[in-house]
Amino acid sequence: FSFWFLSMLSKHHETSLKVPVEYVNFPADKVLVSPPVSFIEARVKAPGFSILFYNLFNFSKLHLDIQQANTKPKKGGTEVFWLMNSKRKSISGILSSSMELIAINPERLIIPFSNKAKKKVVVKLQKSIDLSPEIWFAKPIYLVPDSVMIYGDQQQLDAVGFVGTEELLLVDVSE
Repeated sequence: FSFWFLSMLSKHHETSLKVPVEYVNFPADKVLVSPPVSFIEARVKAPGFSILFYNLFNFSKLHLDIQQANTKPKKGGTEVFWLMNSKRKSISGILSSSMELIAINPERLIIPFSNKAKKKVVVKLQKSIDLSPEIWFAKPIYLVPDSVMIYGDQQQLDAVGFVGTEELLLVDVSE
């Protein structure tokens, strides 16, 4: 079994490897519409040893700078994209030198952004207060701050009417 295993590892194989992706320089005036992919697949031809070592010991990531990406305007935002063939050199640097890069999937990596909007919303107290007999509030309860500014996609902001606090639970309040 050991000789067969070593023999198989010394031969060339064609396989797909996952290359982790890390994004940098997110725009401050945009909001992600959906989470971007966390890895790409690289189709390689390599000796079995190289494939095994990549899977066990490679912790490198492909760094994609959003400010250096291609952009395409769309209604209410933009699309940021990379043609992955232009990143072949970077991907090859992450892979072992004995690996031949055949194909990259996806061929085009797209991240949709929408314009960031802001909205001021009221903060509402979520409470369950049980007062002792013959005890009343002298003044109404007020919150500081009474409102907050939230940021996000305009459609999501339109659905928000208020922000609730964590529930305040007080039992048998006498003071």
